[in-house]
Amino acid sequence: MLYGSYSRGYKAGGYNLDRQAFCMRPDTTSAASLNIEQTHFDPELTDAYEIGLKSTLFDGTTTLNLSAFYQQIHDYQLNAFNGFNFITRNVPELISQGAELELATHPIEGLTISGGLTYTDAYFDSEVRFNPLTVGLGAADPNAVFEGQPLALSPEWTATTAIAYEMPLSGDIRALFYLDGRWNSEYRTQTLGRDPLGRTDNEAFAIFNGASASAPRTSAGRSSSGAAT
Repeated sequence: MLYGSYSRGYKAGGYNLDRQAFCMRPDTTSAASLNIEQTHFDPELTDAYEIGLKSTLFDGTTTLNLSAFYQQIHDYQLNAFNGFNFITRNVPELISQGAELELATHPIEGLTISGGLTYTDAYFDSEVRFNPLTVGLGAADPNAVFEGQPLALSPEWTATTAIAYEMPLSGDIRALFYLDGRWNSEYRTQTLGRDPLGRTDNEAFAIFNGASASAPRTSAGRSSSGAAT
């Protein structure tokens, strides 16, 4: 099956309702210079496009899905830490684009193998300097986002895999063995105030999980929940 889609998402605007939201140190905040519009952030809109392929192969034992996506986010609501708390502020344009692959197969009875691979290119498509007092720092401005800058907490590559095997033991008792893993490439952990040497970034890492269980089969032919280790 080939498909294509377009959708528009909406996130309401709002207000940062505490004194740190004015980009000032708490001990220098003056109530006489504040007004409610300084706390306001605008709504966020997203135009999302996707094309893809969903397929069943090898007499129904294998499924293969492919997709490519492109999202343009307008007035992106950046929620960033200012040293005291988190403040939501708008960035005019952000792009998120990439592709995904998913595969699942049942080569023999009781065995399931699945995996996925995602490529994501998410970056700011506009420049914004939030503090006029640090504009003179240029590219070293810790209170700015720059065009082409990667989005924080968005690894470029993500890979997942899982394998599960279910086998009969005795009568209606069956055993299940399961192992899965996930790998992320390196990514930034913050947008504003990032260490210029990358010491605040997160290095690539992998996580693995395993489990085994035994349980009687239900009347529908599937194992009921049992103890796992």
